[in-house]
Amino acid sequence: MDLGCYNLHVARDVAAALGGTLRPVAVRAGRHPGIDPRVDATATVECELPNGAVAHLESSLEGPDGYSVLVTGTRGTIRQPNFINVSEDDRVILTVNGDESVEHHGTTSTYTHQLRALVAAVREGAAFPTDLDNAIVSMELIDECYRLAGLPLRESTLD
Repeated sequence: MDLGCYNLHVARDVAAALGGTLRPVAVRAGRHPGIDPRVDATATVECELPNGAVAHLESSLEGPDGYSVLVTGTRGTIRQPNFINVSEDDRVILTVNGDESVEHHGTTSTYTHQLRALVAAVREGAAFPTDLDNAIVSMELIDECYRLAGLPLRESTLD
C-alpha cells in the first residue's frame, strides 16, 4: 500500500467532496517472491463512495509507472494523467458530452507544495492540510485494505 496510499487519499478527497467517507469493499494484492510477505507488490482496491458509485484504485511497484486519476460521470470524464508528478504533466483533461478541453494547473511539484505548507504552518501558524487525524484515517484505511486482501497487519512500533 506504499503507492496505494496516494490513491486512497485521492479517493478519500472525492468521497469528502460527495459529503461522506470512502469504504473499501474488496481488495486483491500480489506479492514479490522472496520479499517480506507483509509487503504487497500490487493492489487493486474497490471502494464505495457516499453516492453509491464505485472507486477502482490500482497501484503497482512492478510497473508500469502511472499516476493518473480518472473520474467518470454521467456526462463525461475528468482525467489527470500524472497527479503525483505534475512538474512533468500538469494537464487536467475534461470531456463533457463528447467535447474535450484541457486545463493546465501549473508545474510546481507536489513536494514544493508540501514544503510551502510546512513553512506556512511553522512560520505563520497556518493550518496544515494533512494533520494527525488525517494520517490516522489513512492508516486505518490501509489496515482495512490489508485485512480485505488477507495480508497480515504490521504491528505498531509506538508504545
